[in-house]
Amino acid sequence: MSAERSISGNTRRQLISAIKQLMSTQSFRSIRVNDICDLCHINRKSFYYHYKDKFDLVNNVFYTEFILPASQKHYVSDWDLLSDMSRYMYGCKAFYRNALLIRGQNSFYDYFTATLESICAALAASSPGCTRNSAKFLSRMLASAFEYWLNEKDPLSPESFIATIRPLLLTSGSGLSAVAGYGSDFAALTPNA
Repeated sequence: MSAERSISGNTRRQLISAIKQLMSTQSFRSIRVNDICDLCHINRKSFYYHYKDKFDLVNNVFYTEFILPASQKHYVSDWDLLSDMSRYMYGCKAFYRNALLIRGQNSFYDYFTATLESICAALAASSPGCTRNSAKFLSRMLASAFEYWLNEKDPLSPESFIATIRPLLLTSGSGLSAVAGYGSDFAALTPNA
């Protein structure tokens, strides 16, 4: 069983690497499952064993590379989670520029917004005057801010981006003060990939 997991994990890593490579040079719409499989030297059956479709694969990149590692951390300051997220996405900006433009059912934009909404909903629950609607609004504001930032010709550094959006978030009523305590609970707040 251990050998099967190792092979399965290796195939998933190859598929993640392939979609990231393809999306750094092509639009998501133009990429076919066959293109991903050809790059990995695997068949379509292997692809569909691991993922429902290419949308599922794109969402799993974020889950595997950011959410899982973040769920193992204990965030001490209010802004560490968003700072980590912005540094990670900036480091993969060619991929995320493209991923955040995907719209529609099962799109990365919706998945990313749902992840942010889970975090913001927990914040709203602990912040007087904030409601579930506040969380929805704030999550969409954040998702749009990330999309705009990463699609600029010369995006700000992650630190400058956080410094720019921080006053907006603080005045939104959420304060983001509850982020500090999520640490290992972060995984429970995010949608599964």
